[in-house]
Amino acid sequence: MPDSVTNGNSGPDYETWFNQQPDDVKGLIEGHTTGLKSALDKERSERKEFEKQLRIAASEQEKGSEARKLLEGQADRMALLERQAAFFDAAHTAGATNLKLAWLAAVDAGLVDDKGQVDMDKVKAAFPQLFGAKTVAGNAGAGTGDDPPKGGMNAYIRKSAGR
Repeated sequence: MPDSVTNGNSGPDYETWFNQQPDDVKGLIEGHTTGLKSALDKERSERKEFEKQLRIAASEQEKGSEARKLLEGQADRMALLERQAAFFDAAHTAGATNLKLAWLAAVDAGLVDDKGQVDMDKVKAAFPQLFGAKTVAGNAGAGTGDDPPKGGMNAYIRKSAGR
């Protein structure tokens, strides 16, 4: 892939690649992903609404009751899942190679707020090993200190055989 399309981490940068496509290809891709994005947004809003309903139901229960504790626990679990989803989106976009490990590290370092928002630059600075390393183009001689044989493998074998 040309350097103009790489993101400096571990592969091609989607935005750069997408912007290089002809308008008809862009239209096809956008048409395909629009439904997915709206379904994701709907799912997220439904989860937030469910959490809100759980908190309302919990507040209507007697203080200290088992039912109230259970409802509050479920609401807290929904909030945690929403924060994780927001973090995973941001971490994926930033090039994290292990989303769960990045989440655990960022939470442990206190870099995630109550809504799952995080400054990915701080996470990258604190845990650079969690983000893809820049890859270099390999060749047949990579790692050996030698350049690949000129003329292909057949020429190399013939030369080695003394022909």
